[in-house]
Amino acid sequence: MNSDPKPIGAGKSSFDLIDVDIFASALALEPGDTVLDAACGPGRYTLFLAGRKIPELQVVAVDLWEDGIRGLREEISNGGLEGVRAEVADISRFIPDGFETETVLEAGPVLYLSLFRFHGLP
Repeated sequence: MNSDPKPIGAGKSSFDLIDVDIFASALALEPGDTVLDAACGPGRYTLFLAGRKIPELQVVAVDLWEDGIRGLREEISNGGLEGVRAEVADISRFIPDGFETETVLEAGPVLYLSLFRFHGLP
């Protein structure tokens, strides 16, 4: 287990670089949507979305960083957040069980957000 606060190679979170109001508006999430926060790190996007209290919103956070996921799970539990789960996994090899993708968030080493909306998937 890595005792450092961030995994090797982690940089500044893109969450610190965005206007959250514009971000939330661009997502246009609706009740019942499901969001995948891929490579979520400490889960800043996950916690932000869960805190918006959109009815029946499901947020799934996935990262390889075990300490980050452990901390995110604690924040989810301590905050009493519903409809949120955090998984340690390689997103290139793992799509969470029962996941019907509505929007995928992916933050990489260069600031970008890829938003994909899939409709009509089983």
